[in-house]
Amino acid sequence: MCYTIDGLLKKQIRHAQRKGAPTDAINALIDQYNNLSESGDAMPRVYHNISGFAHPLLPIMALLPTGPQVQSMQWGLVPHWCADTPTAAKLADQCLNARSETMDEKPAFRTASGRGVLAVGGFYEYHHFMNQAYPFHVHSPSDAPFLMATLWDEWVHVETGEVLRSFAIVTTAGQGLMATLHNSPKLKESRMPLILQSDQLEQWLTTSEVPTPNVALQAHAVRPLVGKLTAGNTPEAKAPYAYPELAFDTELQEALES
Repeated sequence: MCYTIDGLLKKQIRHAQRKGAPTDAINALIDQYNNLSESGDAMPRVYHNISGFAHPLLPIMALLPTGPQVQSMQWGLVPHWCADTPTAAKLADQCLNARSETMDEKPAFRTASGRGVLAVGGFYEYHHFMNQAYPFHVHSPSDAPFLMATLWDEWVHVETGEVLRSFAIVTTAGQGLMATLHNSPKLKESRMPLILQSDQLEQWLTTSEVPTPNVALQAHAVRPLVGKLTAGNTPEAKAPYAYPELAFDTELQEALES
């Protein structure tokens, strides 16, 4: 019976996606599937705008002993040696990203089970100008998905025995457009996700090396990601949005046009 329910719900989800149903409706079906399924593998929800601090489930391609597999993992790495639930929650918030330069030194990342890859359509980054922060959507000029390098691990819940698979996105120094766009006053340098080319996947997944990123980027300003003006978790969150004052940021405009 459960198998039949699983199958029907999966068909409903695929049909809703093909028909362009609202994101909330698709996610409601996915939540229903996750609540009823006994397969043990949760289906990731659809996200157009989501904070890492919400710790969403996202599909990670990992190289397991049985071969490459795509598994749903929580964004926010919890290392396998974590002692208790409060520490797990704290580490998940602290381990959203892993700096490529120091990931072999930090205990949470040094002891991770393996490397993985996350495919996304783009990501959001803030640009600071005149004491204000403006959100931008960063994407490929060809609209091809970005292949982001990740580290992942498994933690067994000390009370329930439930296995939590989680990951961190690997970051590197900002290059090209990101060197100008990501200018947080709290950081000494710009940062960006480590985005892999398809011919770098094997190197990332099977060796201890860190490939040199070489990726073309485009970006445009979007409406606020939080607050009354946000589009929420809808495709409109990625739509261009005009901030007239940014026309006076000549360095940014040159970087966006180059």
